[in-house]
Amino acid sequence: QSEGRPESEEQHDIDPAALDMAAVVFSLRNRPMTVGDVYEVPIFTGVKSFTLRATVEATQQLATRLGEREVKRVRVITDFTGKLAAKRDIVAYFTADDRHLPVRIEAELVLGTVVGELTEYQEGRRVADRAAAEPAAEPAGG
Repeated sequence: QSEGRPESEEQHDIDPAALDMAAVVFSLRNRPMTVGDVYEVPIFTGVKSFTLRATVEATQQLATRLGEREVKRVRVITDFTGKLAAKRDIVAYFTADDRHLPVRIEAELVLGTVVGELTEYQEGRRVADRAAAEPAAEPAGG
């Protein structure tokens, strides 16, 4: 709602499996990322639905702020419109290890070129590790 404008409401039919753009990064990180793999993911932007297509193109070396890394180069095709419309496919680089950290993304949009790089990473604890580290709960009544 814009200031001074009346409240509005819209309804959209969306795929129950649809993700937003932040969630799709996590979704891709959990895939095997073998060269040649193609992943199609339904996306809902809040206004528009489309199918994002991500193709794992190659394994290569990439100089990053975290040092030289072996990465998977993933070409991403979206269907954004307006200022976020891509002039060319988006290219994302994920580390080739099991973490598949997104270390670089390159996009040439109508509003300009965007390059994002991971500058710092701190390893989190895995859920299984956290459960093992927590003391067992005492049984009720005892």
